[in-house]
Amino acid sequence: MERVAFRYNLSAFLTAFRSVTFIMRKEYREISGFREWYCKKQIEMKKDEKMKLLKEKRNITIHQKPIYLRAHVNVNATSSIGLVPNIIIHHAHANGTEERYSSMEEEKERPQTQAKSDVNVQWRWYFDEFPDVDVITICEECLKRMKDIVSECKKKFGTS
Repeated sequence: MERVAFRYNLSAFLTAFRSVTFIMRKEYREISGFREWYCKKQIEMKKDEKMKLLKEKRNITIHQKPIYLRAHVNVNATSSIGLVPNIIIHHAHANGTEERYSSMEEEKERPQTQAKSDVNVQWRWYFDEFPDVDVITICEECLKRMKDIVSECKKKFGTS
């Protein structure tokens, strides 16, 4: 994915991701036991370094500046060409005549070959804070964690 488009999509994800807890607090705030339960979840989320990072990155992208990421780009290029074996023998006789032998009787028998090329470009984006885990993996992990929190909330307090 192109760099600028990825940054915009990441910003949108971070904003939407953060909105989940805002909405949850608003919808369930009047239900008995929710505040105590949510307070514990907030503490858990603050201890989770990746969840904390996404919240910080959301605040930066909303209130300060765009987020800049490191990119690792892998480019794999393969090319193939077809080769057709053809043996040509020139035999020069002592009388000055020559004979030509070819493994292909006529040139038109030769199959037409074209070179084929394939280029595969793979971009991976990284936060400086987690240089060994790409941004997509971090977002997926945190999204799963948030889904578990929402499911637990619905189970404990019902849906609004």
